[in-house]
Amino acid sequence: GPLASGVTLSPRIANPMIGLGLLQSIHPADILSLSDPVDANHDGISGKANLVRDAKGEVALGRFGWKASTASLLEQSALAYREDMGLSTPLFPEEGRAEVSEEELERVTFYVAHLAVPAPRHLPEDLRGKRLFREVGCASCHRERLGGLPAYTDLLLHDMGEALADGVAEGAASPAEWRTPPLWGIGLTRKVLGEGVYLHDGRAQSLEEAILWHGGEAEEAKRRFMALPKADREALLRFLRG
Repeated sequence: GPLASGVTLSPRIANPMIGLGLLQSIHPADILSLSDPVDANHDGISGKANLVRDAKGEVALGRFGWKASTASLLEQSALAYREDMGLSTPLFPEEGRAEVSEEELERVTFYVAHLAVPAPRHLPEDLRGKRLFREVGCASCHRERLGGLPAYTDLLLHDMGEALADGVAEGAASPAEWRTPPLWGIGLTRKVLGEGVYLHDGRAQSLEEAILWHGGEAEEAKRRFMALPKADREALLRFLRG
């Protein structure tokens, strides 16, 4: 039937679950040190932190979800129970009761926090692709190291252009702003899911298509990628898949 007025839909696919405990371990100062919301250094990149209210009503640094709208894995797990399965938890009870026990919530959170990142599969010749990744500007947001981790993210929000805007704001994140997704293990997407789907709604059917959807702050990096000779584009993509 028809939707109620004012309802906005934003199709989403699930974020990869690997390495979340490692991302939670990164000190907030390491993330905030990269924030440059007004582009003070004039490099065209203006990443900003999503400061959100946690379940206790306290201000916290968002780092999970497509728009970094959740601060902790415990809250992320409780939200998944509530919003994806309709089950209440001690963090988000219904009428004073919880269908999921505190022990179960903590066990699930522990499991999620310990899903390992696969070992890199780069070959020596992939170093060329890594160099190109830096040169075109991908590493400006997909930071090679954050808090000592090779996650290829800054966990900050970036304006990705109107083509990727979804009409939904979450905390400080506008409809066109998205958290930089980690790239570790991205080359195994097809093996894990049975299909290669990328970006928040799965619209991109390949890594190259995902790059071509980039706009906003990533527009110049995309143009540099498109201007590369075919062999260089393929080298960069091989590096991403490694």
